[in-house]
Amino acid sequence: MHIEQLEYVIEVAKKGTISKAAESLHVSHSAIGQAITNFESELGIPIFKRSRSGSICTEAGETVLKLSYEIMNKITELKEIGQHSNQVKGNLSIASSPIFFSTFLPETLNTFKKDFPHVQVEINENSTEAIIESVKNHQIDLGLIFGSAETLSEVSRLF
Repeated sequence: MHIEQLEYVIEVAKKGTISKAAESLHVSHSAIGQAITNFESELGIPIFKRSRSGSICTEAGETVLKLSYEIMNKITELKEIGQHSNQVKGNLSIASSPIFFSTFLPETLNTFKKDFPHVQVEINENSTEAIIESVKNHQIDLGLIFGSAETLSEVSRLF
């Protein structure tokens, strides 16, 4: 038994024909037909009554369809658990020169919060010297400063 077989059963039942299901799933007609035939053989029951006008679930097929939905819903739940555990969580502390608060920082933080909603961001405005000291002393995670080439050269030597 394969997950694809469950997906195919659900889609054929929804669409009413193997052709429409194949089109919807971007799979060949024969791949779906063969997968369902193999599934029926494995279960030992017919899932669909097939005709030129379409495919209709048999009585046993209705039960298979119901269980297929339940299984696919549980698979979705499992995937969601995995997605939630992979979410980045924690705190990010930023100190910035005043110029960044009126330029790129608001839009950048908005995008960041959309991508990482579980990260708490703390932002402080400070002088260049105070920001450099805070980064050196590991009091903040990120410091944004604006300075001359000389200032930037001094900072790069510190790290």
